[in-house]
Amino acid sequence: MREGARIAQLCSAEVFLLAVVEVSAGTGTLDGGFVLPITEQIEDYKKILAEGVERLKAMGFSPTARLGIGEAGREIAKCLSEEFLNQMNHL
Repeated sequence: MREGARIAQLCSAEVFLLAVVEVSAGTGTLDGGFVLPITEQIEDYKKILAEGVERLKAMGFSPTARLGIGEAGREIAKCLSEEFLNQMNHL
């Protein structure tokens, strides 16, 4: 994240931070075969996302953050489409 933030600073870019919890039958498997319930995964991702936002704020950004749940590619495309529409509405 640090290198991307430096590039964003150089370009005076807006920063959008997305974390996606991929869902597979409501659970996730950790190394060693341990199963983590989806609600715990979501809480873990929320904490990681909040930490990322705080780090970016400390670097002078006002980041937009979002937590997606589902297939990562679809969530990324969905966010890009929504952000594009938001930008078009502000022109």
